[in-house]
Amino acid sequence: MPPQAPAKLKRFLPRPPQSIGAKMLTASGTVFLGTLVIVGAGIASILQIKSSTDVIQDVFVPIEASVTRADFMLRHGNTILDKVISDVTDPEEFGRVREYESQFKRTMLSFDMYIKALMWGSGSSVFANSSGGLTRAEWEISGLGGNQIVRQAPDEMRVLAGQTDLYYSGFANNGLRALKNHKKALHAEFLGRVDEAREARRESIEFKLSAQEYESLTRNRLGAINSEVDVLIAGLLSDIGDRQWMIISTWAAMTFGFFLFLILFSKIFSKKIIVEPLMKLSRAAQAIGNEQYETRIKKTRAVNFKPKPNQSI
Repeated sequence: MPPQAPAKLKRFLPRPPQSIGAKMLTASGTVFLGTLVIVGAGIASILQIKSSTDVIQDVFVPIEASVTRADFMLRHGNTILDKVISDVTDPEEFGRVREYESQFKRTMLSFDMYIKALMWGSGSSVFANSSGGLTRAEWEISGLGGNQIVRQAPDEMRVLAGQTDLYYSGFANNGLRALKNHKKALHAEFLGRVDEAREARRESIEFKLSAQEYESLTRNRLGAINSEVDVLIAGLLSDIGDRQWMIISTWAAMTFGFFLFLILFSKIFSKKIIVEPLMKLSRAAQAIGNEQYETRIKKTRAVNFKPKPNQSI
């Protein structure tokens, strides 16, 4: 029996060479594991893209829509004030002022509804119980109950919404006082009390100017909310773009790597399995033809060629 090498020296001895099949199996396993990692990263990126898209669609788009509608109601209310105080000057049109006043109060209710949706979320109990349930009722009447769900805005937007609500209260209160004094002026003018009518009209204009100052501050806060929304959406869209590019580049690299592996595999396979054995066989045949009968071909694979029945080799 040949002497055995000590156990401590075995790890320093050269390992027997792997067969071609073992090498190809190792390479295939490595490629497979690499493919799994790449596919896993791609799936994770796709899920993150879906999550970011859902945030934009479910959170920020309804917030932006609410801000836009609140801004419309604010501008509409300011337009009503201008129209009443500038155009309705005939005491006989006293009834028109009441109609405009009713419209102004309607814009107040709608504006309050949108701002409270931003602050608390349209599905919250606080929103449902706000103003004795009137806010929720107006939300349903406007057809928004099942069509638009506004989630509670992020903290910074809620602070801005609170400031907006505060400034709008100044606009609404001054607007109502302007309308009240305008009605008082028309009534006094109808009764022939000129001085009282003049004083009431002066106060009406002053309240309207104060209302417009608060209207400007309110629009400024609404614009700040929209800017915050735009920044957050832009960040999410940028992240989505980066992940899409990563997915495209990853799959392109994986496709290139796969075809490169196929090319190398076919080259190595054809060389080791087909070309080299044929070359050895050809050299051996030439050697035998040159009467070198001691020539031997080393068998590397167990391949048996059996003749068919009634056929000689």
